Amino acid sequence: MKHASPLLPQEEAFDILLKELSAVGSEDIPLVEAQGRVLSGDVVARLTHPKRAVSAMDGYAVHSNSIKTVPVDLDVVEVAQAGGALPRSLPQGKACRIFTGAPLPEGADTIVIQENTEKPSETTVRVLQSENPGRFVRPAGLDFSAGDIGIRAGKRLNDRDLALAAAMGYSWLSVRRRPRIGILATGDEVVLPGEPMADNQIISSNTIALTGFVKNQECDPVFLGIARDNEDDLKDKVLSQLAQFDLIVTTGGASVGDFDLVRRLLAEEEETRVYFSKLAVRPGKPVIFAKRRGIPVLALPGNPVSAIVGAHTMLKLALQCLSGLSNPSLAYDSAILGSVIPENDQRMEYMRAELSFSETGTLLVTPYSKQDSGMLSTLQKATALIIRPALSPVMKPGDSVRIIRLDR
Repeated sequence: MKHASPLLPQEEAFDILLKELSAVGSEDIPLVEAQGRVLSGDVVARLTHPKRAVSAMDGYAVHSNSIKTVPVDLDVVEVAQAGGALPRSLPQGKACRIFTGAPLPEGADTIVIQENTEKPSETTVRVLQSENPGRFVRPAGLDFSAGDIGIRAGKRLNDRDLALAAAMGYSWLSVRRRPRIGILATGDEVVLPGEPMADNQIISSNTIALTGFVKNQECDPVFLGIARDNEDDLKDKVLSQLAQFDLIVTTGGASVGDFDLVRRLLAEEEETRVYFSKLAVRPGKPVIFAKRRGIPVLALPGNPVSAIVGAHTMLKLALQCLSGLSNPSLAYDSAILGSVIPENDQRMEYMRAELSFSETGTLLVTPYSKQDSGMLSTLQKATALIIRPALSPVMKPGDSVRIIRLDR
């Protein structure tokens, strides 16, 4: 077994996750069910769109040479509409009544919109304005041509992606299956919501938060219950079920106390490699990442604030890797600081904060005065986490800071 040195910078922990976690397998699903899934193969256009030149407006298709001098009267010898029969070739000096989306007749090279015409008779159009070749014409392949790559593998699909895939000829897509994530609480002190609770116990809010978080990341959470503070129960709920999951996430038992059995279990088990066990982060120092027989385990702290902040950082990146996203990363924004932040020690800190806007529309972020890691209520209200670098000097109002937004 190999152990990382204590207080690993979080950026190095991120690098380990990116290296050690790989995408799950793929499955083919109907296009209409693919919203939010991660594409596992490129979407390559199976057809050309539009197939041939079409009109972008209602009006008249003509030869541009026929309307160099205006006004000019042209005989209307053809009608073209979207979805109708292909129009016949258009002779020089004639016009084709055409509607938006209809194919141009062979020989026509421009469109005169109907607002720039008059109707002297039922079979004649008077063109009042000349047009250059190509005006209001959508050429063949304007949108895409057969063989073009429309969507790259690794993209999480949205409604616009599905529209393009449909237009390119797809009714099914190959996507990554949803990673299956086991979620386990540990400790004699925690009970589930609604269960009888002694004075020395607390409600396991972490598992509720982690389940919701995993669902929001388009993964499938499975609650494994609560492992009590004995090794047999922990082995039964974790080690015996590893093969069923792509990742097991535990909460609690990751620190260095006598009853922090997750750390001890992972450290002592054969065929287990511990990559790191302490991060230079506040809140959330006791985070363990290990693999048991190739199956990853991410042990988050039992402190609710630490666990949820760990979900929005460590777990989020892990789930992106498993989901097959092309460039797993956290989304950082910047904002202007609204109050003073004292100098920091050697641990990077995520500070709960509230976003607002100045009168000029500048995004402001103001940390809460109390940052105690036991205060779940401030995390619930927070709309951002300020990233306070390790060993940073005093930061003043007006300084630019990096943030992770929680309001999206």
